[in-house]
Amino acid sequence: MAELERRVLIVDDDELNRLLLEHMVRQLGLQPLSATDGETAVQACAAQRFALIMMDRRMPGLDGYEALARIREVEAAAGRSPVPAILLSGDLDRPGDASPVEAGFVGALLKPFRLDDLSTLVARVLGD
Repeated sequence: MAELERRVLIVDDDELNRLLLEHMVRQLGLQPLSATDGETAVQACAAQRFALIMMDRRMPGLDGYEALARIREVEAAAGRSPVPAILLSGDLDRPGDASPVEAGFVGALLKPFRLDDLSTLVARVLGD
């Protein structure tokens, strides 16, 4: 698997969640890079390409939906195809919110989730 195909951007404002997800991603044979907020995620996506983005829904500043919209703007401006993104959230069904798919995510996982749940979704998204 090429280096780009292994890089995963993890975006979560909670340090423990980031550390746990980094560990899970490594167990799947992928290379994690973490961001602590939506703005940092947008900057990371402007600077480099990822095979996959995993993003928390609720963060200070730009939430997951807003951050993904900004990332899509960066990708479009650079003429790049959109990187698949998975939403990670403790509450997927908030009234008045768009669904994760409507917001541009290819899938979602409800926290807490198990490694096999993550593995199944990542395999589906990345085609492994």
